[in-house]
Amino acid sequence: MKLLVFAHVPLPHHGQSYGVQFMLAGFGGDARRQKQAPPANHGCDIECYHVNARFSKRPEDIREFQAGKPFLILFYCLQAIWCRFRYGVTNFYYIPAAGGRVALFCDWLVMFVCRPFFKKIIFHWHNAGLAKWLETAVQIRTRSLTYRLMKNADLSIVLSDGARRDAEKLMPLRLATVAGGTPDLAQLAKCIRSIESPEFAPWLKPHSGLPFGGHSLKSEFQIARAPAPLKLALTILAENPSRKTGLSTLFHEFVSQSLNLFPDVSWLIFAGPNQDWKVADPRVKLIRNFPANDHLNRRLFADHFQVPAVARKWGASALLTVGFVPTRKCLPTVMHVLSLQTLDKRNRLGLLRQFYRNSMIKHNWPQADLVITNSQLTASQVLSLHPEFHDRMVISYEGLQHEIFHPDATANEPHWIRDKFGVEPGYFLWISNFYPYKQAERLITGYARLDPKTRRRHPLVMAGGNWLNGLEAAQARAKHLGVEQDVKFLGWIDDDSLAPLYRQAAAFCLASREETFGRCVIEAMACGTPCVVNDIPIMHEVTNDEALIVDFEDADVVADALRKLAIGGAQSAHLRARGMVRAREFTFEKLTTERMTAIQQMVSIRSSPGFQASVRRQ
Repeated sequence: MKLLVFAHVPLPHHGQSYGVQFMLAGFGGDARRQKQAPPANHGCDIECYHVNARFSKRPEDIREFQAGKPFLILFYCLQAIWCRFRYGVTNFYYIPAAGGRVALFCDWLVMFVCRPFFKKIIFHWHNAGLAKWLETAVQIRTRSLTYRLMKNADLSIVLSDGARRDAEKLMPLRLATVAGGTPDLAQLAKCIRSIESPEFAPWLKPHSGLPFGGHSLKSEFQIARAPAPLKLALTILAENPSRKTGLSTLFHEFVSQSLNLFPDVSWLIFAGPNQDWKVADPRVKLIRNFPANDHLNRRLFADHFQVPAVARKWGASALLTVGFVPTRKCLPTVMHVLSLQTLDKRNRLGLLRQFYRNSMIKHNWPQADLVITNSQLTASQVLSLHPEFHDRMVISYEGLQHEIFHPDATANEPHWIRDKFGVEPGYFLWISNFYPYKQAERLITGYARLDPKTRRRHPLVMAGGNWLNGLEAAQARAKHLGVEQDVKFLGWIDDDSLAPLYRQAAAFCLASREETFGRCVIEAMACGTPCVVNDIPIMHEVTNDEALIVDFEDADVVADALRKLAIGGAQSAHLRARGMVRAREFTFEKLTTERMTAIQQMVSIRSSPGFQASVRRQ
């Protein structure tokens, strides 16, 4: 096996360069410097052709731009291409950067020039950090170009589970862990040599942050293989077209991103006749034969008995649902758990709805093949009900449309808000349906404690739909407290109005006594809006304490928090800045990669002959 090693040895001195030097010495050195081919090493016969691609003289220069660096990179790339044709080297070994614009530019240039000339690409992740940096520090076009140039490497090697996330972010066809800062050369050679073998372990062992597992290899290192073409079915019938929730954005973005990031995946989408579905692609088939949740009884029958059979008929490998497993389970089911309202009787779901959801949790949930939760808190609550989910659960935070939710307002945005909604910028904002657990009345009670002058300058704007007379109850509370002139109820608002409303607010308020995530909070943070949220565990987890967290049961504390943010100053500026940083960590690319990786693994395991045989024996 011939291997082109495109990496430098000391100088400069650091662990990466020493690692390359150690590997080259163990594999017999640069074959170009040998009078004859080097002997077989570690039983694998790897010939190394080394391009000493040293872009910097000192470690601190790696992240700095230097005028001659692009020409130096091109010079090394030409050496690699010359070796490709002179010696017939078809395997390209490369060490990606850990993050940073200059270092990433070097990676781009090397991949753009060299990758088309080599049949196999091997990434060796000596450093961790690129995934986190891409998610939090760059714009979407930078991430997109990185994926285009660097995704689907034939093999990614990591030195520890902590670095797996970087490799997984770029979706390699195979993934291996070779433990140790100075890896065992026999193990490393076996790993590199494996790209020529047709036999691989079950696909991608998940990132350590995703608890789905139980089927990882017991060998010295784990190797993944490329997934086969996969057709998935998704039902969004559980949403009411006349009372939209975050499900619309979630699944639109999830499917759209999956089409870009996973070219072997196609979709069957079950949507009601009046439901919005905007993702048009040859790999997406839209089925509108069944009613959505505006016809509740017919929708329940369709989701539990008709949709699974139709999905199987069209060749789907799995069905994705929200909060239920079909009674007629015809194929593996991936269940999203996004709400646990049924666990609290104060939420007044109604007798029949409460009975249905409790029955689902007790009898149908255990049949789920994969459970996806949107926070650590949700996962812990689900596991308290069904501990057996531990080896088939994924914790994957929700995503955010950063191209929509950002702090950059247009010049006429304040005037547009004034003309459309009749309020001046600087208001306090609430955006939610008026569910009982959202506690709109507690927010109004705290707001009423502000002095009249502050209320006139900073009205409370409440946007959202009614639910079980929650809107009427909020209006009655405002009237009872004498602040009905200062509280403006907007009713339903269109999606295009969300980001401008966030940006022009003095603060966003969330008084909920329970949430499984609270996506409106990260939307507000992404728009540069300070947030006042209730002191519940999920708000600490999601905001990372980059919001003003108060007890909404204490009206005076709520009023004091609103008063501080109305004044502005250092605290508001701090919350704005830190909130935007926190919000960058939530992306739909990350969500899609995490969830699709787990779904593919689940389908691969359940379609394996061994698993099928065990099912038949049962």
